Amino acid sequence: MRTTILNRELPDGSFLRTQADQLRSKYQPMEHDVSISVEEKLPHMIEWWHKAQSLIISSTLDKPMLHSAVYQSKMELKQGVKKFITDLLRSNTPILIFSAGLGDVIEIFLQKEIPEFNHNHELSHVVSNFIQFDTNGNSISFSKILIHTFNKNEQEIHDTPYYQSILDRPNVILLGDTLGDVGMIGGMKNLKHILKIGYLNHSTPAKLEVYKNVYDIVLCDDQTFDVPNLILKAI
Repeated sequence: MRTTILNRELPDGSFLRTQADQLRSKYQPMEHDVSISVEEKLPHMIEWWHKAQSLIISSTLDKPMLHSAVYQSKMELKQGVKKFITDLLRSNTPILIFSAGLGDVIEIFLQKEIPEFNHNHELSHVVSNFIQFDTNGNSISFSKILIHTFNKNEQEIHDTPYYQSILDRPNVILLGDTLGDVGMIGGMKNLKHILKIGYLNHSTPAKLEVYKNVYDIVLCDDQTFDVPNLILKAI
């Protein structure tokens, strides 16, 4: 759960940043340790996410602060992502964005960067952790279902218009950067062809071998969408 983007705009930003960094230092090594099983990681990931969410709620974040933080942030899309998403939308291809981060940040950022992106219409859907605001726009809680690195699956979209749009689509390109991301196709029916592309950051020989066992293509320390765009062009 990354909170760095919010630090500048929160009244107690320095405290939040310190606490978030401490949580990350404690839990992130376990998240990325390929020698530890998912079952062993799960309780620690849930604990990390709950603590990070509590930090955000305790920070008195409101909607204007959130929008300001996103618009002033230095976040960038990988090179080629804008073309990738735009081409999919223009070809009427459904898009699912599954994230263990902050769904509100994702939506605001994509709407800013990619004008054609429109959350929760027939072609796109975001499954993530969304902040719940009161009538005055103050953050009070998070969405009930916690999305962390290792519980991403299609069950979360069964009651959405997006799900209806993919029922008769047998082909999927899955892109992820963690081992847990391969679970995003869990619950999807009638699949015939699945191409799994993994982005391996901070690559090591040991990590590469594990990623090669779960992804069809592994891109090591690649900050572009060149390969996904070439695949789209070919099909």
